[in-house]
Amino acid sequence: MAETIVKDREKYFVVLTTDKGTQYLIRGEEIANIFPIMSGSKTVVIDGDKYVLKLKIEISSPENSILEIKRGSKKVINATLEKLGVAIAEKSETVKLSREFKLACGYELIQSKNGAKFTNNLIIGLVTTSLDAYFVLKVSEISKEGVVYPEIDNNIGFRINGDILDIYRI
Repeated sequence: MAETIVKDREKYFVVLTTDKGTQYLIRGEEIANIFPIMSGSKTVVIDGDKYVLKLKIEISSPENSILEIKRGSKKVINATLEKLGVAIAEKSETVKLSREFKLACGYELIQSKNGAKFTNNLIIGLVTTSLDAYFVLKVSEISKEGVVYPEIDNNIGFRINGDILDIYRI
């Protein structure tokens, strides 16, 4: 299990967006190292205001890990990762294929030695509502003629016509 956690820890990050649209990306492991410490904090300054991000990691049940963000003495967020995931899923579209998925669209996030940043590459994320599988589709690889992703469903095609994603039965 420890090997999986170490391998997967790059997946966890927080993106804070200001009213002006400036984005701050903070890697989860910058807030709290998984080993040997299971919690930690990081202070970031955004538009002159200090925010303290705290993360308490629950290895045996990551969904119960807690993220807290404070601005001064005021708590901005205090929630489990499960609660945050549910909130994000509520803003996502539900798509019923052979399984039920939550669908979201956004720009690709890459991590380099200079930090994390968004690219101009649009991606589609599909997560099963049971949270046991997820898929990331690059919009640039989906043609007007359509493409099938067998790992998602052999009987479903994806095509893009203009700005419209069409998911159809074959």
